[in-house]
Amino acid sequence: MIEEWRPVKGYEGLYEVSNLGRVKSLVVCRWGKYTKRDLILKAQKNPRTGRYAVGLHMGGKTKLATVYRLVATAFVNRSDGKSEVNHIDGDKTNDVASNLEWVTGQENKAHARLTGLCRNAQVANVERRKPVRRSDGAVYESAYSAASDIGVSVCSIRDVLKGRARACKGFEFEYVGRQ
Repeated sequence: MIEEWRPVKGYEGLYEVSNLGRVKSLVVCRWGKYTKRDLILKAQKNPRTGRYAVGLHMGGKTKLATVYRLVATAFVNRSDGKSEVNHIDGDKTNDVASNLEWVTGQENKAHARLTGLCRNAQVANVERRKPVRRSDGAVYESAYSAASDIGVSVCSIRDVLKGRARACKGFEFEYVGRQ
């Protein structure tokens, strides 16, 4: 794949980003002197998110920008209503333009579930579910199941479970195993 460079939006003339996920500075300041020369920036990996970022300087201020967003903004066509960038292969460190796409938040979450990226979160949520008993004796695996069955929001069931409301649609609820 041939590397193509385009200006970084908002930093035209100062920085460029490539379709291969590299960022370069066009102007370098050394000892108070500005020199026009291409300098590839070393992207730093954020230990918390696992994503690469670079510091962009302008007007005495520095902005930390993620490389994948710089690449997507410069090389990937953006559709209306799509504000998140998805890594097609699921690898957060693969910031090549052909691996990025603009998606909605819902599409991004669906992709994460399909590719197994949210597997640990789903397992944790299943383990946290607590069975719920309705006042007429019906037992549900979770507050969400109870809410779906009687046609209310899960917040309404949780309000009863936490004592913020006495009943919901005429039913009282309690966690199974508690008296």
